[in-house]
Amino acid sequence: MRSSRAKQFQYGAVVNEDGIPIYADVHDGNTSDKTWNPAILNKVKEQLESIEVSDFIYVADSAAMTQDTLFAAKEAKTFLISRAPNGLKMVKHGQKVAEEQPGEWLAPSTTAKTNNASVYRVQEQSAIYYGFDVRLIVLESSALDKKKRHTFKRTKEQEFTLLQTQQQAFDKCAFHCKEDAKEALEKWAQKKKKKKKKKKKKWQYHQVHPTIEARQTMKRKRGRPKKDEIPQEIMTCHIQLAVTFDERIYEEACRKAPRFVLATTVPSDYKGDEIDAQEVLRLYKGQSNVEMSFSFLKDPYFVDEIYLKKPTRVKVLGYLFLLALLVYKVFQRRIRQHVTEETALIGAAKRKLVNPTGQAIFQMSPMFKSLFWSCRAVKSNANLAGRFTYEQKKVLSYLGLDETIYL
Repeated sequence: MRSSRAKQFQYGAVVNEDGIPIYADVHDGNTSDKTWNPAILNKVKEQLESIEVSDFIYVADSAAMTQDTLFAAKEAKTFLISRAPNGLKMVKHGQKVAEEQPGEWLAPSTTAKTNNASVYRVQEQSAIYYGFDVRLIVLESSALDKKKRHTFKRTKEQEFTLLQTQQQAFDKCAFHCKEDAKEALEKWAQKKKKKKKKKKKKWQYHQVHPTIEARQTMKRKRGRPKKDEIPQEIMTCHIQLAVTFDERIYEEACRKAPRFVLATTVPSDYKGDEIDAQEVLRLYKGQSNVEMSFSFLKDPYFVDEIYLKKPTRVKVLGYLFLLALLVYKVFQRRIRQHVTEETALIGAAKRKLVNPTGQAIFQMSPMFKSLFWSCRAVKSNANLAGRFTYEQKKVLSYLGLDETIYL
């Protein structure tokens, strides 16, 4: 059942802005996102048409930016928002244009209300990808800038330390002729080339210019020297690494690193609403709802090891988890519909809950978990009915319930 080279099974889910799954499935662990995305778009369309939704915006990760997904989105009458992979030509061109036109960046803005929220600079361009008109949104993130600069600084220091260590190793070696020194230098260079195939350029921020120096040294015989003995002069060759820090390349890398590109087929005027670059970014960041859902589904406590004999049973178990996720998200949404800044709940440890998660609600009272348990579990806690606090009663009222459900 379980393969050491592949996952046993995978979840696929399409959720709305509240994180509620509107389509979900369990499929083989070898399935690629590049094939899954175009395969389910028509299924999502059929489900939405059943509730009279004719078109929609599909937000996905970079695996959705393929020719098949674009054609499938067109057939499903949907619009796509995805992060464009850095290797695409249109992305490289967009990054280059953004670098050459610094005056085209829009004023910095943020998509969140918290004080530490990331600030984004935005620049919009247009491109054609497999015959489709695509809007390219080039973004620069302040949070990503801080993170990348810290990474680049550490890489720069590691490079310099490695070069110093190598120079110390060369200093211990004295070659009898220039040819031996050249051979040793070539072997060192070949060793670096092999590593470059697995990694990026070995020395990203330093320029290394190796040279071979000839030095005259005095060679004395072992033991006590004889009277008036003249030491023998010999010529030895040494490898010297001239290391120069390339500040221009370093600063350029730091400047470009916090930038990424979103690609979308959503028109700027969508159903009478303006979908500008900032709105595209806001919609894309809503993808975190999917990730939060998957953190629930991928909890090792539930799915670390699956001990079932048949693949069909594994699949059924996966769908049971998806149903649990659906109930959990609907529960969470019904609570959030009633909670505002003025009517915030007071959770465990007197914490103010303005946008409470289902887990935070459960922590307000162990009884709330019984809403997801069996009737037997509810009856076993019947003696607690009538002992709810004011905040706990508010939660029940938001769900359209009262204490009598525990009687």
